[in-house]
Parts: sequence; structure tokens; C-alpha cells
Amino acid sequence: MSENDRLPLVSLIVLNWNGRQHLEYCLPSLLATDYPRYEIILVDNASTDDSVAFVRENFPNVQVIVNERNLGFSAGMNVGLRAARGEIMVLLNNDIEVQPGWLRALVKAMLAEETVGIAGCKVYYPDGKTLQHAGATLNYPLLTSHHYGYQEEDQGQYDAIRVVDYVTGAALALKREVLNQVGYLDESFFLYYDDPDLCFRARQAGYTVIYVPDAVIVHHETATNVKGSFFSLHHYHRSRLRFFLKHYTVQQFLDDFVPAELERLENTTSPADLQAARRGYLEAILMLPELLQSRASPSEIERVREALEGLREAALRRRITIYGSQPDEWYRQELTARQVLEEPGFHSDVPVVGPLIAGFREAWNNVSTKWYVRLILQQQVAFNRLAAAMLDDLSSQAGANATDVSRLAGELMDINRRFLETVNQMQSDLDDLRARLERVEDTLARKKPLE
Repeated sequence: MSENDRLPLVSLIVLNWNGRQHLEYCLPSLLATDYPRYEIILVDNASTDDSVAFVRENFPNVQVIVNERNLGFSAGMNVGLRAARGEIMVLLNNDIEVQPGWLRALVKAMLAEETVGIAGCKVYYPDGKTLQHAGATLNYPLLTSHHYGYQEEDQGQYDAIRVVDYVTGAALALKREVLNQVGYLDESFFLYYDDPDLCFRARQAGYTVIYVPDAVIVHHETATNVKGSFFSLHHYHRSRLRFFLKHYTVQQFLDDFVPAELERLENTTSPADLQAARRGYLEAILMLPELLQSRASPSEIERVREALEGLREAALRRRITIYGSQPDEWYRQELTARQVLEEPGFHSDVPVVGPLIAGFREAWNNVSTKWYVRLILQQQVAFNRLAAAMLDDLSSQAGANATDVSRLAGELMDINRRFLETVNQMQSDLDDLRARLERVEDTLARKKPLE
């Protein structure tokens, strides 16, 4: 057996959604790797471009799996992980371009230490010299992400292998034994925090996560997800909340996260961020039975629910306009104060004849405004009064709607709790039935057959 034959088979799993233009450089770079034993699996998340046809026609050695709908990153990658045959699996975005020696360096580093479970790459921006990622950590308690080397020019400051909290899912390698022990990617993370979650679970299981500087890739990071959009911000906040509630205690959430999040809300200047955060808080409430039921008391879960509702109310109170952020009462008072428009008076600073000039101007203004401008002013005043009244009514209705939404979220959370209890009981009953059947089979196996 040659040395190459003793190397582990590596499964390269590329997730694609409408990325035909990226596959033109991604797949050729993967096929140019100098590592001898690998397979490439392309998982397509129901693309509407010609990605699948392009790959099948031009890269016949690439295994293509087509999902019926867009499953997101985690669920899509899990499809590839279940199909993979390798002892090491590498999760890859479709907009990356690798250097020929990247995979050999990655595998070597992973095999050097038995405790290494996950490894990541040195990631450049398209200019090939500005760093995007050299390992990462999450800043507690808000769990904002910090990528080492982010937007720094590479001058060798990150050229040593080192242990990190997590590595980016744009190019993440893991051993099969890690997958068998900690499980697949959490599919409730549609976008964001799926890679920190996997690395967190691996570290909890006793494995280390390392950054490998000789495994170099370029991340073109174009595309499909517009940062700063409501879609992006919604999934960011939802996943951030899920990660905290999944991995930290109730007391940490109440004592550390909530005060910091309230401060963050006070300082945000983005209406889209506030809207997305409000949505995230509601969805987090619905996740509480799943995330906390097995490790928190009903009273603790209720305290978390109340805290999330408090965060949502704080976000609802924020109004970001050209006047900054003011409470609803301020806007009502301003509209009320400004609802009546008055005709301007006239005066003149010219000595002696000034009053005569002002009087002439006033008389001329009366001629022009009496039959036309004054009518417009009256209509505008009526409109302003109506706007002020509608704002007051809408504010009251919004408060009532917010209360109704809060109650509905609480009821849905309770339904989720009862559903999980039913599922757990059914699973317990099935496990008990399975054990009884095994005992019966064992008894029958020990009995001598009748002669």
C-alpha cells in the first residue's frame, strides 16, 4: 500500500443556491488540489439558474444532489454529510477558491493531534492579501462575532496553527468521529451561528478547534444574502438568541444578556435592525420549550419569556426618524403643536414710513390669500388635525396589537411545551416497548426447541 493510499478519504461538500457563476471558479480550484484522495459532493438548494445542468455537463465526476426546496445552510449541508463517505468532511461555500496545497495542509494538521476535531482555513478577500478570517470568537454576552485578522493586511501575524473558539463555515473540516459524537448541524439555524454551534458542541465533547494558516482560500463573498437587509438581520438575531438560550444558563441570560441587549437597542440607529430584533424576540419565545424544558423549571422559563417580551417592548418603543429616537408621546405633542398653521404677519424696520410699508404689504397679502391661499391653509390644518388624531388612534391600536401578539406568543409557547411533552412521553413508551420486545426475544432464544 502506497503512502497516498493510507491517507484518509476526504469529502468536499459544496452548498449551492443560484451560484452558477461562482461554480465556474470554485469547482476547478477544488479539482486542482494536490491531495490524492477526495470526493466532491455538490448539494443544490433548489436553484432556479442553470447550476445543476452546468455541473453535470462540465464536471461529471462531481456528485450532484438536488434538494426540492432551499433548506438553508445547516439542513442543506446535512444532506451532503449524510451522503459523504470520507473520514474527514469539509463544508464549503460555493463562492470560495482554494489554493492547490490547502487540503493537504488541513488534513495534516487534523491528523497531528488526536484531540483535534474541527479545523478551519486562512481566508482572504479577493485581493489575496487582505484577511477575512483567521479563526474567530464570540463576544459575550451579546455573542457578536469577532474574526481574527478581519480586514487586516496579511504580514504573517497569523501564520501559526492555534486553537480558536470556532472557524467559519465557508471552509470547515471535521472528523467523522466528531459528527458521530455530537451530531449533525442544528437545522434550526437557517443562517448564521450554525458554525459556532457545531464548534461549541465539539469543544464540549472534548475536541479542539484549530485554525490552519497553510490551508489558504479566497472567499469572494458575493451574493445571495444582502447584509443589512431585513432577511439577513432577522436570521442573525433569531440565531443569536437561539445560540445563547441553547448553550448558556437562564441566570446568564437574565443577568448578562438582557441588560446588554437593552443597551444595544438604545444605541441602534437602524429601523430594519429594530424590526428584525422584535421578530427575533417573538421567535425566541416560541423556542423556549425546546431549548429550556429539560434544564429549567417552569418558573425560570416564564422569567425568560417575560424578559424577551420586555426586550420586544423596548424595541417597539424606539422610533428612529430625522428627529432621532423619541417616545410616541413626543410625536403626538409635536403634531398637536404644529397642526394649526397661521398666516405670517408683516413688519418693516424702515424708520417713520415702516408701518405704512407693512400695512401696504398686509393689504396686498389679504387680496392674494383671502380667496386662495387661506383656503389651502385651512385644508392643511384640517389634514394635520386628522393626522394627529390618526396617530393617536394608531398608537393605541399598536399597543393593543402588541398585547395580543404577546398573549398569542405565550399560548403558542404553551402549545409547543405540551407537544414536546407528548412526544417525549411517546418516545419513552416506545423505548419501554422496545425493551420488552427484546426481553421476549431473548427469552424465546434461550428456550430449547420442542422435539
